[in-house]
Amino acid sequence: MFMGAACRSAKATELNIVQLQIVVSEAEKATILAALRIYQQQLNLRGGAVPSDVFDIANVGGTVDPLDDFEIDALCERIN
Repeated sequence: MFMGAACRSAKATELNIVQLQIVVSEAEKATILAALRIYQQQLNLRGGAVPSDVFDIANVGGTVDPLDDFEIDALCERIN
């Protein structure tokens, strides 16, 4: 099982830190990683264009900058 903490990047002018601890199964952890990689691929393949509903999730309704390619890699490494 995976238990981890997630933090927002220092890229934003105001650092928004959210501590998140969850317990998930291996299958759930794999799905989270797969979803992050699919999102990352969409950003890279489509020049940053992703469906608007997905983008709204990634940028918390326009309140934060979404993660870039390197930040997604770093998050996947932390989760893994």
